[in-house]
Amino acid sequence: MGFEQSDLDPCIFMKNDIFFVVYVDDTIFAGKDGENFENEIAILGVQSNKVSHSFLLQNGGEVGNFLGIRIEKNGPDEFYLTQPGL
Repeated sequence: MGFEQSDLDPCIFMKNDIFFVVYVDDTIFAGKDGENFENEIAILGVQSNKVSHSFLLQNGGEVGNFLGIRIEKNGPDEFYLTQPGL
């Protein structure tokens, strides 16, 4: 799909202004350009409901928690990350 794997973390993939994080069976897509972002997700066949592939994909909307990290959006370019369980 044209994503490049990060040299710093093998779980992070990048393409233009889109980031794709994969950890076992948890994933996050993040990007600024809404149309470009939606096009990349559509290529995977992800819709608002579950779609059957060789694995199950689901669009969960905006991220709130990922791998025990609480992610809160504070502004257009600002996020607050915490680990409330620690």
